[in-house]
Amino acid sequence: MPRRVRRYRRKSQRIRQFHTSAVPGILQTVEYARSVALECGGPPEQVERAVAMRMLRQKPVLSQVRAVDISVVLAETARRRQVGSPELMAAQRARLVELDGRPNISIRLIPFAAGAYPQMEKSFTIHGVPTADPPYVAYADHVGAVVPITGHGAVSAVVEAFAELEKRAVPLRYLAA
Repeated sequence: MPRRVRRYRRKSQRIRQFHTSAVPGILQTVEYARSVALECGGPPEQVERAVAMRMLRQKPVLSQVRAVDISVVLAETARRRQVGSPELMAAQRARLVELDGRPNISIRLIPFAAGAYPQMEKSFTIHGVPTADPPYVAYADHVGAVVPITGHGAVSAVVEAFAELEKRAVPLRYLAA
């Protein structure tokens, strides 16, 4: 991961994510993260190390003390895709509902009924640090790698795309069943 992205990630006061096919790492349970990593074919010792790192990255961001403003839009596919057992998925859905109940976290879904929409094939993350220049850094998730989105115009377009996705999405509670 590029150094600039790591720096923004640590200092983020606002995180916006859009994911098309899986629950983003910041919201994953340990079991969901492990199941995804194992399905991606990693050796068990690397899987456990990756899961441990993911959970470590979640702690400061999800802690009530730091209270980072988090907005996540998921394609309904990400919520419905069977990862692991039905019990694992029930626990992951319960985790989403629990996190969405926090005042600093918003999780919205774009239902299947919404049809086609811009960005439907591209997951991305925006980290906001208002005191930095520029105030945002964005990156796309692509085949297990982080691809920085560079240039003021490109980053602004991603910020605008996220705003449009939020408008199309419905609150998690509408599709929580």
